[in-house]
Amino acid sequence: MSESHDDDLDYEQLDPGIREVVRLLRAYGYDTTDSGDGVSKHLLDPEVIPYPHVFVQLERSGMVGEVDQIRSLLEWRGIAFEPVGEDPWRPHLQLTWDPVSEVAVLEVGGVVDDMLRGES
Repeated sequence: MSESHDDDLDYEQLDPGIREVVRLLRAYGYDTTDSGDGVSKHLLDPEVIPYPHVFVQLERSGMVGEVDQIRSLLEWRGIAFEPVGEDPWRPHLQLTWDPVSEVAVLEVGGVVDDMLRGES
């Protein structure tokens, strides 16, 4: 599901296990473009990513700093990231840069709502 960064996103249309992660990222101004909780959609659909994910589109200038900010925000909420590995269900961050289109996309993978700690 596409999630352009505007205030009228219908969170009820998102997978139930990823809504708060998307809401948190968008509350801090990040442009989420796709998400899924890895369990709510029919996994035989070839377009379904079979693990929790939120994709965030970033600008070329400052993209590394934005990734650091997103990492800090999610760590503050209790997420312990690991290096990208064989298990996409483990919390990870992966930045992809396309120099032709000049689009950067961050995958926040392996993170679901139940993993978020309160704001205290």
